[in-house]
Amino acid sequence: MHSKGDSSYIFSSVTSEEGEVDLFKYYLSDEYKGMGVSEGLQRGLLVTVDGKDIVQEGMGMGAPALVTGDATYFSANARSTKVNKNHLRKEFTIDSVLTWRWNWFNFKLEKFEKINLVTWFINKWMAFYKERTMLQAPLLKLGMRVRKVLSVDSTIKHFGNLGKVIVDYHVDHGTNMVNVQVNFGDLLDHANQSTKICIMNEFGGDYFDALMDRGRIIAPPTGWVKKEVSRTNEEMPFYSTGLGVSFDMGITSLPDMPVELAMGRENLENFCWAGYDLEIDASGYHSLKSDPVIEFKCTFRAISPSDLSPVVGASKFPSFTEVTSRGERRSRRVAK
Repeated sequence: MHSKGDSSYIFSSVTSEEGEVDLFKYYLSDEYKGMGVSEGLQRGLLVTVDGKDIVQEGMGMGAPALVTGDATYFSANARSTKVNKNHLRKEFTIDSVLTWRWNWFNFKLEKFEKINLVTWFINKWMAFYKERTMLQAPLLKLGMRVRKVLSVDSTIKHFGNLGKVIVDYHVDHGTNMVNVQVNFGDLLDHANQSTKICIMNEFGGDYFDALMDRGRIIAPPTGWVKKEVSRTNEEMPFYSTGLGVSFDMGITSLPDMPVELAMGRENLENFCWAGYDLEIDASGYHSLKSDPVIEFKCTFRAISPSDLSPVVGASKFPSFTEVTSRGERRSRRVAK
């Protein structure tokens, strides 16, 4: 497990074949700041399964970010508290920006405006990549190759306090369901150019290597896929064939703002995550009559691979695109 320090902990258990065990552990840490491209950023609620940390390069549960017209801002500093044994709270300070730098012969161009150009180009490339669902796998590989050739890498830079996001986690011990409430009012009060608030719910891409679809194991998406906000994802949760654990997310309360939900998985070198991300359009915040709060639930379940079919190699899974395309065709036939 990651270094504990002054972290808060919640324990939850389910019954395994061997008896009652603490299979799932939920905890917060202000010290652990991830790995890979996003190393240095605060994570949301962390989870272990049978003693294994499963977050990898993911952002954990309920990690916020602010997206403006020119950059994406994250939290590098936060404060966790334990309200009671079932209730944890984390106060994220949005204070850092993920930038990209171009290195030639180990010469850092951080002193020049070219770093802004590199960051701008990478952000535009990622936006293009997200919108091309069918091309995301080759685009991601191409982007990684270009970064290597041009010697481009990422860095976290402190920007200053843009505001706070308060996230409350309530764990139901009986169902291993975590109810999450995110209040981003303070951030919007202080941010001048806020356009979107992102709430990330991501765990390790190595662990969550599949999806479940009506009792079957199918291949996960190869990038980002938009989902209907009005539906839960219990019908097609992420699944770990190695751990025998599923993970899903469903929205329980929406703010009076446009909200988009996406699910995705990236597993290539220093990208290694799978999960669900919420994007909230906050451009009309000052005319909002209700509190800027969104609530959702995340559930982990222990499900043996032997209870699902087919239990075969990942390369033989029916693809997510094939399954969703068939589902869309069925829906159109029913509508007719």
